[in-house]
Amino acid sequence: MKRKKRTMKKTKLLRSKIVRYFFNNPGTNSYKYMTSKFKVHESFIREVLSQELENRFKKKQCIKG
Repeated sequence: MKRKKRTMKKTKLLRSKIVRYFFNNPGTNSYKYMTSKFKVHESFIREVLSQELENRFKKKQCIKG
């Protein structure tokens, strides 16, 4: 049976959960564990985290300069 696609609202909520989990649990934030916890592909987690880190870096650069 094919799984239903996630709506944009659910995807946005899932993104925030992944980011929050990654930064709040430094000991258990491996990609392998998070893929099984959130039932998503590793590439999705990589994409979400790289976007978040890039945003945080840009914000930090704006504050400094």
